[in-house]
Amino acid sequence: MELEFPDKLFIKGFIATNRWNINKALGQNFLVSKEIAKKIVSFVPNGVKIIEIGPGFGAISFFLKDVASLYIGIEKDKGLFFFLKEVYEAYENVWIYHTSILDFPLEIYAYDKRVYVIGNIPYNI
Repeated sequence: MELEFPDKLFIKGFIATNRWNINKALGQNFLVSKEIAKKIVSFVPNGVKIIEIGPGFGAISFFLKDVASLYIGIEKDKGLFFFLKEVYEAYENVWIYHTSILDFPLEIYAYDKRVYVIGNIPYNI
């Protein structure tokens, strides 16, 4: 799958083509502005490790993959997990996990000062 920024039109097309639905129980909300995604990433220093909680369609990871020495995406939604795995399979510095952030062993990175945790965290966790 070719990598493209997941704007509103892309997401609508994905939903229609894949018969996938937004899961309100997961508190899903998707960033669709390229400018806002770039602005968020502009605060991240080059060469750090990034853990993103709920990357969704990858609006932020689209830019983070080029800034981070290691990007770890934690996606609970199975459909989005498989989507992200396929989209980022060619990038060695991108790791995508299918789990809840509540089950991910964050303590592994607790003493690494070059790790940033970001995400649009749902209210329900």
